[in-house]
Amino acid sequence: MANVPWFVSNHTLHTDLHIAYVSDVINERINKHLNKPESQPNPLVQTLKQPTRNRRLKRRWTSDLQD
Repeated sequence: MANVPWFVSNHTLHTDLHIAYVSDVINERINKHLNKPESQPNPLVQTLKQPTRNRRLKRRWTSDLQD
């Protein structure tokens, strides 16, 4: 993709090309998604903002991914 030799590290690629790591992008999107209901005036949407308390073995919800 960047036409670099195989021995160039991922860290070098990310810093030189100014590419964010996948984990950073996921956390950014999760936070953006969770903060979206705050701007809604509907009280029913506000109840969706409250996180779930149970932990899951198969993490499917965005609230399960945050630690």
